[in-house]
Amino acid sequence: MRLYAAAIIIISALSFSACAFRAHAQEYVPTPVEISSEKVNIGGNVYYVHKVLVRQTLYSISKAYGVPADDILKTNPALSEGLKAGMIIYIPDKEEVRDETAETVAGREKENKKEPAAKKARRTKPEKNRYRKYPLRWFETLEEAAERHGVTLEAIIALNGIDTNSKKRVRSIYIPDAEYMENLKVSMAAGENGVTSGMREQETGIAESTDIPENGFRLYDTGEKHKISVVLPFNASLETDNMEQYMADFCSGLLAAAYSLKEDSLLENFCIDIIDLNRYPSAWGMISSGVLQGSELIIGPVSPKDMQPVAVYAERNRIPIVSPLDVSTEALAENNGLFYLFPPVSDTYGRQIDKIVSEDPDAGITVIYETGSEDSPELSSVRLSLLERGAAFNTFRYALLEGREIIDSMGAALDPYRLNKILIVSASDAFISDVMRNLNLLRSVRNYRIHLYGQSRWKNSDALDLELFHLLETRLSVPYHIDYSDSTVAEFVKNYKETFRTAPNSFSFQGYDILTFFVKAMNSYGRDFPEMISGRRYSLLQSDVRFVRSGNGSGYCNTALKDIVYRKDWTIESSSD
Repeated sequence: MRLYAAAIIIISALSFSACAFRAHAQEYVPTPVEISSEKVNIGGNVYYVHKVLVRQTLYSISKAYGVPADDILKTNPALSEGLKAGMIIYIPDKEEVRDETAETVAGREKENKKEPAAKKARRTKPEKNRYRKYPLRWFETLEEAAERHGVTLEAIIALNGIDTNSKKRVRSIYIPDAEYMENLKVSMAAGENGVTSGMREQETGIAESTDIPENGFRLYDTGEKHKISVVLPFNASLETDNMEQYMADFCSGLLAAAYSLKEDSLLENFCIDIIDLNRYPSAWGMISSGVLQGSELIIGPVSPKDMQPVAVYAERNRIPIVSPLDVSTEALAENNGLFYLFPPVSDTYGRQIDKIVSEDPDAGITVIYETGSEDSPELSSVRLSLLERGAAFNTFRYALLEGREIIDSMGAALDPYRLNKILIVSASDAFISDVMRNLNLLRSVRNYRIHLYGQSRWKNSDALDLELFHLLETRLSVPYHIDYSDSTVAEFVKNYKETFRTAPNSFSFQGYDILTFFVKAMNSYGRDFPEMISGRRYSLLQSDVRFVRSGNGSGYCNTALKDIVYRKDWTIESSSD
């Protein structure tokens, strides 16, 4: 109840501010609609990802994108409740949608008629009301789940439509009943099963390579409620693009996680205490109030100045603390119970250089940087890393003001006959954008083959053109990435939309991932969870995590990264190490 009460308070406060704003408005002035630079490929169709601003209407959005309002409504069922500021909606890209011809449809219908009825029935998604849903434990394989429930592995695979060749982790399954087992037995006897009997072990466990010990854990007392404190700044305002709104999204992700964990009976021994930091004069004032006393885990805060005192308090009281910050860990290195969610920037550069050197050794490597940055530590580090790996490379530099006249010199520095791997070393988005524009001219006009390697922060930069990411087949190593083709992600998005009437953003995913991961760890390993999860890699909805101590007596830093490649067909490929 406390979680939903907090959500109601947040939503009410935001609604009140919006109403107050409208009451003082003298004249209605519609907000111009800018075409989003972000696109996603879902199910073979490309969509713009548009964030609704205050005073934008469905009509104005429809006109700006050139897409009928009815098509936008079909793509976003939540709009039946009305268009609201802050909503994330998907708008079909008419130039990229793959239309089906009459021959294609007729061919598919013909193939469907040939498919055996029993096999087609097994591909159909099971009715939730008929079969019992079972959440797989982190260490549990499908074989073990089948044995636990007295059913066959083949029946579980068939009922749930599991691809035995996929590497995706299965999180929950439906358990077949006696009737289903009998029907499957009959169809298998008829030779229609198509189920692989020698299935390899699925990635269903949190402990992927190490077995969980049977005893020795200091488990939490059952029957008692153990407090997890979430410290966030809530301050409803008239702006939609501010940190307070993002914290509301983060909290919504937490609420979605809490509901899912409750369904799986994983919240029975825990309660979530959401603390509004803005109710106190400072983080020290919040600590002095005693609101954190009795916490078994602290999530947040989200600013370095607030995190420092809370981390000190957590260290003194031996409370594990999770930092969702994307900053340097040096100031917090002495806290041995701190879990730092984002890998250091140095790790992402090292990962990219490893990829540049190992992939297609015959390609040419060129480092491009801005005139005046020759002595920068970043450039020196990149050069040294390439030399240490024995890589032959060229360098090219120019000043931003030369951008329109540099195309011939840049072309002469690259190789027109083989693949060029380009690494831009710069902190200036304006310079990076100019380099990308020139590289694309060389690609499109002079047929240069180019793969661009960049930094994770590029992914969230509004100054960089997303279309150029795809045209240059850009490679990034990032701490988080959402694969919308994943069935588990799709289910989360669907449930989130139904609950909050808007699509989840990266903050929503982050809130969901953090609470889900640590509550499951606390259930599995009790108070010993920090040591037990250390060094192991786990895949969450948005992030991969592998927490490793950064030094003696220091906290845990996430060293897991995902490699993503932007393809020319507007798809994004993702892989993990």
